[in-house]
Amino acid sequence: MSEIIKELPLLPVRDVVVFPYMVIPLAVGRVKSIRAVEQAMSSNRLIFIATQKKVQTEDPKLEDIYSVGVIGEILQMLKMADGTLKLLVEGERRGKIKNFEYISEKEYVKVTIETLFEEEETTPQVEALKREATELFEEYVKLNRRLPIDISSAIKTIEEPSKLADTIASHLLIKIPERQELLETISVNSRLTKIVELLNREIEILNIERRIQNRV
Repeated sequence: MSEIIKELPLLPVRDVVVFPYMVIPLAVGRVKSIRAVEQAMSSNRLIFIATQKKVQTEDPKLEDIYSVGVIGEILQMLKMADGTLKLLVEGERRGKIKNFEYISEKEYVKVTIETLFEEEETTPQVEALKREATELFEEYVKLNRRLPIDISSAIKTIEEPSKLADTIASHLLIKIPERQELLETISVNSRLTKIVELLNREIEILNIERRIQNRV
């Protein structure tokens, strides 16, 4: 199911993929991005966040960013002394860019997006995947010292399969293309399946690393 939403300001981000339900701080320094944030703040605080394909691209065009991103709400904005901005944003729902336009008089890019809604799946298979993903994520957190140990407790309280999948995905320490693939996977069943596969792979790697360290 989809719906057209027009004229959201675009915020391209580097080296991060923002998921629905994810609350994340972002630093904004490029002129077009600052103007996009200002435009959002003067309206409904909504902005479309999409990841760049290459970190080094300074002035990304349509072909330089992934078309699927997330509609985000700006929760907080702080203007720094050097003119840059510090944001706290929350991902709300997936969207896909259908049109990309630079508004020269206001110096920002606006996009027309198609919002992407998944149908909530409550099949026995989804429930089984949900349980497996939760158990694997708990093991993953125990093995990975870069994640706060209490995050696995928070995951256990999430009942909605889509929210569970996106919350786990947002904490996986994997490469950007793999994170983007999870964002682009609309089906909850398929997304949970991919998350289980990724967790099994990452746990195996972490166990191998631990065995190597113990030998040393």
